[in-house]
Parts: sequence; structure tokens; C-alpha cells
Amino acid sequence: MVNDTIKSIMERYSCRSFNDKMPSDEDLKIISDGALAAPSGMNRQLWRVIIVKNQELMKDMQKEGMDILASMPDKTMYNRIMGRGRHFILQCSLYDYGSNSKVRTSRS
Repeated sequence: MVNDTIKSIMERYSCRSFNDKMPSDEDLKIISDGALAAPSGMNRQLWRVIIVKNQELMKDMQKEGMDILASMPDKTMYNRIMGRGRHFILQCSLYDYGSNSKVRTSRS
């Protein structure tokens, strides 16, 4: 008999194909709550979850991240990202910067 946790572990996969559909706020809350509940070294729970929805901010973050990687002496990560479609940040949106957005930085 296999319990749901083991089944989830055995059936997991790494998705590398995304669409432009924005996850619902409910789904984002569930995902952030799951991240905040994840185990941490020595139970320190130093999690910070930041959700970005603003496309222009994401493009700026993408460019800055790739510029930093391109300037590093070891180009391994830069070349790997360039070979996978040039996305440092996934092109799905997560936190609306400058609106009535919420940033969860600790457990509630």
C-alpha cells in the first residue's frame, strides 16, 4: 500500500513548459503556504515568499539576473539558462508591485 505522500513523490516531474495564464490568488496563497511550511535547517524557518505579478518588474529582474550571470567568470549557469530559452525568471506572474499586494514573510 502506498500513501498519498509517497505517491506524490514517485509521480512528480519537472515542468519546463509554462503558459501565460496567471495563477489565481487562491492558488498563490496555497503555494506560498506550502513553501512556508517546508522544513528548514535546525527549524529556523527563515522563509521569505515574495510574489511578483508586474510584468515590467519581472522583465527588469530577468535582465538584471542575466547580466549578473553573464559577468561571472564561470559561465556554466548562464550557458545553461541560455540553452533552455533564456529565462532566468519564469514568465508567469506572481506579486503585483505597487498595488494592494501582500507579501508573506512569516507564518501567520
